[in-house]
Amino acid sequence: MRASGTMQGEMFGIAPTGKSFSAEHVHRHRVVDGKLVERWAVRDDLGTLIQLGIIDPPGRFEADSPD
Repeated sequence: MRASGTMQGEMFGIAPTGKSFSAEHVHRHRVVDGKLVERWAVRDDLGTLIQLGIIDPPGRFEADSPD
């Protein structure tokens, strides 16, 4: 699924940035006898935080720089 939105309110003590994000999420659930017994999720939290302007994108490693 794709999650998207705009940070308009405080989140975990971080002031709203007003920036938007869009990220892919995968969620799997296992239900036994009508009860949720396991949940797995894969999310791009790093990409979301970068898009919201909460953290800077990682820099290039020196080894990645052309000589």
